Amino acid sequence: MSKILTIGEISFSGGVDVAVIPDADKVIEILNQLDDQNCWMASHIMISNPYSGNGKKSELTDKYAKTFVGDETDTSPFPDDSEKLYISTEKYIENMRILISFLNLQK
Repeated sequence: MSKILTIGEISFSGGVDVAVIPDADKVIEILNQLDDQNCWMASHIMISNPYSGNGKKSELTDKYAKTFVGDETDTSPFPDDSEKLYISTEKYIENMRILISFLNLQK
């Protein structure tokens, strides 16, 4: 019998993620989501301003009022409400978790 290790919400048993038992249809769906450069793209993720040196004191504006960010020099993450697509670490981990579980079930 395999020992089940639980870390937070993720449980593993013998290399199979017991939180997700994928079938072939789910695997095909995930693989079909890859773009032409073999990346899973996502929108509406958390992003941050690139580091541009120490912050500068400036006049207050409403530009970042809903973002939890002070100004363009603040690198705190904030939600991107645009339709811009990004490579998402969260999406990658989620998809790889499912694919690896599927492969381990094929043993």
